[in-house]
Amino acid sequence: ELMLAGVCDWLSLVAALRVTMTCRSWAAALGGHVPLALPPPQADALLQFCLLEVLIVFDDDRLPLPISAVYSEMRAAARRAAADPRRRARLEASIVRDLGPACKSQQRRLLKEGRPHHVCWHLEIKSSGFRSLERLAKHFDSERLIEAFHQRWHKRIHHSPNTRTCMEWLLTRVNRSHPLFLEHLQWASSHDCGPTAEARA
Repeated sequence: ELMLAGVCDWLSLVAALRVTMTCRSWAAALGGHVPLALPPPQADALLQFCLLEVLIVFDDDRLPLPISAVYSEMRAAARRAAADPRRRARLEASIVRDLGPACKSQQRRLLKEGRPHHVCWHLEIKSSGFRSLERLAKHFDSERLIEAFHQRWHKRIHHSPNTRTCMEWLLTRVNRSHPLFLEHLQWASSHDCGPTAEARA
């Protein structure tokens, strides 16, 4: 098992995952070793990166937009980043590092592994410190990166005189003068030649 894990350490994530599909015993031996999951602080940083990727190409004509729709675009941004060497290198440099006192033991284990190329850059709100889109929206609204509005309305139940209360968080404004936005835009403009650059053009 140690030899198998040692060999996989040198493989790309795609190749290492293919090894786990070779047979059940190899899959069991590599369980928890490949891929590497991000602790909540790193998952939060990934969410911020993907939100910025969405915001720098966002068209204000789409406002207001449900936060759930923004999150879908963030997940697509994560997939693009994982497939692009330059974006992935930025993710590894800015996220696979010590990010504060929270979840210290999990962060130490991630950094001790020394395998940023085996991180699964899959965006999942439930594995982050935010846990929900509501908390995500509230956080970045409080940081003044975006403005979010909690919309409530009543919807009539089909074939019934009763109604139910519906709620949804909406993105209503992008703060393009925010330091995080400006810093990410500058990096993307100087390093990006992929879909983000094409969208800006």
